[in-house]
Amino acid sequence: YPGLALAIMVATANLILSFHVMPAFVHRAEKSLKADAKQILFRNIQRRGYYKPPGTSSRIYADQVNPENDTLAGVIVADVKGAEIEKIITAESATVRFNPHKRFNEVLITTHNTYQMASRDMTGFSAESMVLTLEFPPLLGDNIKFKKIREMKRIRGEPMWFYPVEKLARRTYAQFTAELLAQDIRDGINNPENNFYNLYSGRKIVEFTATQCTAREEKKIQLSGNVVLIEYDAVSKQMLRELRCTKALLNIEGDE
Repeated sequence: YPGLALAIMVATANLILSFHVMPAFVHRAEKSLKADAKQILFRNIQRRGYYKPPGTSSRIYADQVNPENDTLAGVIVADVKGAEIEKIITAESATVRFNPHKRFNEVLITTHNTYQMASRDMTGFSAESMVLTLEFPPLLGDNIKFKKIREMKRIRGEPMWFYPVEKLARRTYAQFTAELLAQDIRDGINNPENNFYNLYSGRKIVEFTATQCTAREEKKIQLSGNVVLIEYDAVSKQMLRELRCTKALLNIEGDE
């Protein structure tokens, strides 16, 4: 039966192509793209004036590009969702560094002489430097059909090995952490004996109070009403400054 033999040969070739050749090709291409990720960013900015990391809502604009020193000049980082610009950060210059991971990619942008423009939820502020972290999925291999058989078996046993699942789980966990923190802050500011909530860092102590505390989306906590924030030096306990406003936002950094 030549027809049956031909069908078996075609099916076998198709299986080999689907489960070995194509995944192997995609993995090699992904490695090559990771090695050239920095050049891709700089070339896009040189040609188009901006770069949008895939899978993110951020766009990086720059007036001048210096790939030899990994620097940008006249920088704007905009967070665009649909037709709305939610956040704009400008900087005199910035240093770009890629931090590749096995299942995702990360670009670190260290800005200098930075200003974040006021938005609907936040007032503007300036900073001498700021580190922005943009995480984005693999450039090619983030599709289950590009996985090898052993990778599929591993994902079946542990779904967190598949980046889209891992990212969703980390976002859910981070949002849950923000909601727990908001509840803890509410308990603190409603304490009749001492309604200030304390946050500690290595060098500073920040305590604040407000009339209301609400957890919002994207790892944000909103303080509203009579908001009072006092900053102390952690060693000398000397008060550094006191701020008063009617609304403030706490941004929870990190996914873990």
